[in-house]
Amino acid sequence: MRTITSRYLSLALLALALPGCGGNDTTTPTPTPTPTPAPSVTTLIEEGSFSGLEAQFLAAIPFDTTSTGTIEATVDWTFASDNVEVYLVRGSCTVDQFNDLTCPFVAFSESPTAKPERIRATNQGPGSFNLYIGNRGPDEEAVSFQIFLTTGGSGASARATQPRRLGAAERFVGIVPGR
Repeated sequence: MRTITSRYLSLALLALALPGCGGNDTTTPTPTPTPTPAPSVTTLIEEGSFSGLEAQFLAAIPFDTTSTGTIEATVDWTFASDNVEVYLVRGSCTVDQFNDLTCPFVAFSESPTAKPERIRATNQGPGSFNLYIGNRGPDEEAVSFQIFLTTGGSGASARATQPRRLGAAERFVGIVPGR
């Protein structure tokens, strides 16, 4: 009887151990794949050239975007001795708003030595913008520009920017159409 009890006990232990070997009815959840970002698409929004940009004047190039994305602009000019600066503003500004830094600046480049000047503003929603090209002089300039919008992909958030405070002698005196 002892042998039969030991056998039953051995069989019971074996029966308990068998489910751990082999087949398993539980399923392991499959990790959700990370979605692939949409491919980036770069579109030329505006390009052109013009001459007659006097020293201490801004030229305004208005443009609209219909999608969220990164706005990039490149501006070049004739004389390396001139200091040309570039500003991107949401909407538009008067020369007084510009000089008082009350414009909604999105990006700018105020390098006295960079030629050409480049700006980049990420994560910009659709809307109306102006590219302002400022000639600090000393001479009148001929200018060319290109504005691009890149949509899709992933982009960092935009940071608020503000140009440097202008001294009285550095203030722009007027805004002209940039075409």
